[in-house]
Amino acid sequence: MSVVIVNPSSAGGSTGAAWPQIASDLRSQYGAFRAVFTKHRGDATTLASDAARKGAKLVIACGGDGTISEVANGILSSGKDAELGILPSTAMVIRGDLLLTESEVVEDADEIEIRAVISGGAA
Repeated sequence: MSVVIVNPSSAGGSTGAAWPQIASDLRSQYGAFRAVFTKHRGDATTLASDAARKGAKLVIACGGDGTISEVANGILSSGKDAELGILPSTAMVIRGDLLLTESEVVEDADEIEIRAVISGGAA
């Protein structure tokens, strides 16, 4: 099962407030997942590492650049192969060579899917 690591404090706390709708939209588009929430800096690293070690094949970071970085580092430190999904939740988002505001991202949400495969296994 996929795991979504949510930083409810990102985007000035609006991620936490919007989470029920975000979760509903994710489930309707992608099916079942398990959500876990960060409470402190560094939590996303531990949560991502634990998720990958327990067999999650897709670990999605929902937050800003700090959350995304922590989730990526957690997957890498797990030593397991897992995909990193990114559900950006910040005031500004970079897509390709474009800088988009949060409202522009929301308008284009159906067209955005950012995925990078990272491997924590031995090369």
